Amino acid sequence: MSSQQPAQDPVHAGKGLRARLGESGWTRTRAVLSLGMVLGLGAVGTMAAWTDQATATTGVFSTSSMQMKVDGQGANTAVTQLAAGDLMPRSTTAAMIEVSNTGTVPFTFTATAAAQGDAQWAQALTLEAFAGGSVDGDRCSGGTEIGSTTLAVGSENTLIGTGQELGAEADQPVCLQVDVGDAVYKASGGKSAKAEITFTAMESS
Repeated sequence: MSSQQPAQDPVHAGKGLRARLGESGWTRTRAVLSLGMVLGLGAVGTMAAWTDQATATTGVFSTSSMQMKVDGQGANTAVTQLAAGDLMPRSTTAAMIEVSNTGTVPFTFTATAAAQGDAQWAQALTLEAFAGGSVDGDRCSGGTEIGSTTLAVGSENTLIGTGQELGAEADQPVCLQVDVGDAVYKASGGKSAKAEITFTAMESS
């Protein structure tokens, strides 16, 4: 008689296949499938990486500048032309200076004056400032008075209190005049003093 092998149950057949492949075979299959998924995701990410850029560069931004000069000089100016010897009561002496705006914005300027030297003699001197005009002999002539003060040692007094407008790249001639008062003490004979004038500029609003 011929023998017939019983038909195998599909479930048991699957178990037998897994037994023959072993658990490691299933593990490798799953690992390969997982690796394929990782590669697929990487490919998608690469396709989405297209970018572009454009740069716009502006012009230069710079600040304005404010600069004042007196007689063409900066911080310190010696007005040697305003000097006189052998002054007597009621005598005068005068000289022209020029205040300049060498910056790029308009400003207004004021001025103060202090004295150095003999205090008693300085108190007998009055300093006056005139906008424009000229020197006529030993006096200022033709200008508009913009301030005056008595000189004092150790005290900075206001000479020009109202701001004088000066546009950019503009000049303002100023005439300075020193007057000797009537009440000059005999003890002032042979004494000397000088004035230190400080100009201050402020940007116009």
